[in-house]
Amino acid sequence: MDLRDVVTELKAFLARDITFLRDVTVDQFANSPLRELGVDSLALTSLAVFVSRHFAVDIPDDFLFSDDVDSAEQWARMIYYTKDGDAV
Repeated sequence: MDLRDVVTELKAFLARDITFLRDVTVDQFANSPLRELGVDSLALTSLAVFVSRHFAVDIPDDFLFSDDVDSAEQWARMIYYTKDGDAV
């Protein structure tokens, strides 16, 4: 699984509740601030739970309180590089 695959899974999860995301390409999703795509704090909380369970990742507190939380690409990188200390 590469970074694009992770971004695709994140997009699919969020698109279940944010219908606008269904029309956004994976590249647009990866490169746009999540808040500009309609992702609010509740959706980010749901995303954090999904990531933790689906990818079995302990999300670092410093990530959750950083500007990176607004970027799908940064979520994917965090998942990719923290998954059990190895790439996903």
